[in-house]
Amino acid sequence: MKTDFETVSENSVYKGSIFEVFSDSVRLPNGNVAERQYVKHSGSVAILPVARDDTIYLIEQFRYPARGAIYEVPAGTLDPGEDRDACAARELTEETGLRAHHIEKLITFYLCPGYSDEQISLYRATELEEAEMNPDENEIIEPRAMALEEAVRMVKEGRIVDAKTIAAVFYEKMLRNG
Repeated sequence: MKTDFETVSENSVYKGSIFEVFSDSVRLPNGNVAERQYVKHSGSVAILPVARDDTIYLIEQFRYPARGAIYEVPAGTLDPGEDRDACAARELTEETGLRAHHIEKLITFYLCPGYSDEQISLYRATELEEAEMNPDENEIIEPRAMALEEAVRMVKEGRIVDAKTIAAVFYEKMLRNG
């Protein structure tokens, strides 16, 4: 597939604290010019904490766009210039009150490339110990421990609806099944 393109013009239409929205004119590989609106994002991380007894830890977090609380893996946006590994360790402790002696990056993927350039790196955290939970002042979070199979069941029942969390749960299931 031919994928070369040319950005004809860039136009920032909104700049917030976490992302910026652009409306660009792009010359497509077929020569046509099209408008493309997208969200420019600094990137993020998500962490699946796994205890020695194979308990996993999710958080239940209030999300205004979802109009309620949903189950998620601990996650967060990269601060300017922040290393992804450091962000993963920071977010794990802030949102769960856990510290990991081993954090492994599993995969990096686009969250929704149809409208955003955000890439999220999924981590697996093990060798956990308790630490001080310190969520941001605007976050309402409750850590939840559960068996992996319970999380799988919750995905199948539509009780876990967050994409990064679904990816993390099934990635962990895949790791365990070889």
